[in-house]
Amino acid sequence: MGCKMRARVAGLALAACGSLLVGSALAAPPGLTTFSETFDGGSNVGGWTFGNLANETIEPAGGNPGPFLRNDFLDTFAPSARTTPGVASPFVGNYRERGVSVVEADLALFRVDFSAEGRPVTVILYSDAGTPDDPSDDCQVYRVGGKPGPRPDGRWNRYRFRVPSRSSTLPPGWQVRECGNRTGEEGWNLVIEDVDQLRFFVGDPELFYIFQVWDIGLDNPSIAWGSADPGDPAD
Repeated sequence: MGCKMRARVAGLALAACGSLLVGSALAAPPGLTTFSETFDGGSNVGGWTFGNLANETIEPAGGNPGPFLRNDFLDTFAPSARTTPGVASPFVGNYRERGVSVVEADLALFRVDFSAEGRPVTVILYSDAGTPDDPSDDCQVYRVGGKPGPRPDGRWNRYRFRVPSRSSTLPPGWQVRECGNRTGEEGWNLVIEDVDQLRFFVGDPELFYIFQVWDIGLDNPSIAWGSADPGDPAD
């Protein structure tokens, strides 16, 4: 078929043939499946983007390792690597039903106008509550990571977050925002059963930042699901 097998996939190997994903079994920890988008061959499952598509490319080398997604002129207050709403992929859907346990990604910062010092990386799960044309009922849940965000040195940094998707109450460390009058538990349960977008946000979403131009890269956004416990990752 001429398909290139996708790298770093445990439990499920996916081959990209145009828009077709072909699955085959690989050795993996019992009950655990992980999927990682490596951007090999120009692939971009989930439609990952920083926005401002005119300055966004999949670079053929220099990632962690190999190809990576790069935006070399991103004018924003805080970069947000995110999937594209409405694009089906392993990164979205009912996290509770699948038993999602971890999401992670590699980020590298090559240049920034002023400074990115002191910023964390935050994982944000977003739901349109089943009404994509009505933003009034949207909801987000997020967790601010404890690991410093990338510095403008071009080095790759891994950011890993545990997602306790089976919890029916808002887990410790997680917050709800832009969720109308819903309680924390209501917001958490809404989002975790209907994730429409996964984001890795460079900053704390509750803080104010100035606009500046960034040159930033994303590699290996990943998600793990199933019954196995992958261990307690540092985020």
